Amino acid sequence: MNSSDERLRLFQEIIHHQPSPIDLLPDQVEAYIFNNVPPKQCGKVLKDLGYILPLIKYDNKEMTAVDEFTGEKRYKWALLGHLRRVRRVKKCIDASAVTSPPKKKQKGSNDSSIELQVLVGSVEHVDAIFAEPSVDPETRDKLQNLMNANELKLEKRMLPGRLAKSQEELHEWNSRYDGQGWWPTLFFEKQSSEFKEKEMEISIEEEYSIFKTFLQAAIQDAKQYHSLLKQNVYKGCGAIVVDPESNRIVSSSFDEFNAKVQEEVNRTGKSIEYVQNLLLGNPLNTPVMLAIQGVSRIERNAASGLGMDSNLFKNGQYLCTGYDVYLTKEPGVFESMSLVHSRVRRVIFGVSNMEDGGLGGTGNTTSVHCLPGTNHRYRAFRLLESDNSDLWNKCKKLCTLFY
Repeated sequence: MNSSDERLRLFQEIIHHQPSPIDLLPDQVEAYIFNNVPPKQCGKVLKDLGYILPLIKYDNKEMTAVDEFTGEKRYKWALLGHLRRVRRVKKCIDASAVTSPPKKKQKGSNDSSIELQVLVGSVEHVDAIFAEPSVDPETRDKLQNLMNANELKLEKRMLPGRLAKSQEELHEWNSRYDGQGWWPTLFFEKQSSEFKEKEMEISIEEEYSIFKTFLQAAIQDAKQYHSLLKQNVYKGCGAIVVDPESNRIVSSSFDEFNAKVQEEVNRTGKSIEYVQNLLLGNPLNTPVMLAIQGVSRIERNAASGLGMDSNLFKNGQYLCTGYDVYLTKEPGVFESMSLVHSRVRRVIFGVSNMEDGGLGGTGNTTSVHCLPGTNHRYRAFRLLESDNSDLWNKCKKLCTLFY
């Protein structure tokens, strides 16, 4: 292990876990299959089943219900959209064993050593259709007619109840039954838990070389307010917006404040002191909001004289998409929501906001960046509290200066 790996962590990600749809799925599900389906009939069987009992994926919100015993939210029927509808099996293999499909054979071939099995639906769902025909008589009749026309019988089989969470788990599934494998299952590496964890991992080197550097820049942003105004304003918050692709500061709250002051002085002819006090009296002119407005100013300037239909504007930055925001203090609730609307990528802050923190920095459940149902989410990191941390002490001192 190199020396950089031995350094203490400076930041901690704030995560309030929200169950994802896949968390509601069981590891296994009992399902019905049609065994030994004649190849010439298989296409028609698959087409009809697609209409009668489509394989629903886990993100279908209409399939939810409430467990009558626990009161917990669950899916009404087992969702099987992660499974292949059909699989090929060597006849020499025991029918109770589940195998992965062999290589695709040439179209039109008549390999008598291969038989086809077709997934119908979950046992719970299919049994409900036949047990309560008055509930869905059309589905029952169509399924019964399909079985009669093709001389098919339902057989029970335990199948994977969800997507594999990692390559290792998928390999383990495919190694079951003496290497013959389980039922063919879809797997999307970029949607797996393993891939997402690696993608979201923050190296300790990034904490020291990037997070620390730009948080220090946010500290300087806050100090400029104190040096210029000497007033109890903003309660010690500095804010900057950074483009992580180039590691360049795009906007700072103090620069935008000065730009707004100069703009208003030129427009009204009022004194600088008058305009400063006027802007400070506006509750929307917080450092977080000003830093966001600074990005908007750049976008407006890009379209100035060219119009919003120009390629320069269309191909330019959209809001704060993909940008990181560094703050000396945790944003309030309304500021946190403005960061959602601005499409920021990450928010990194120093000290927690004890009054109205919006990111859960104090351990409360108010975490705007984790709210379900929002059209955008970002990641939030807080500086770990430590009296031995120079960065922490600077952020804490700023709050003291402004109170």
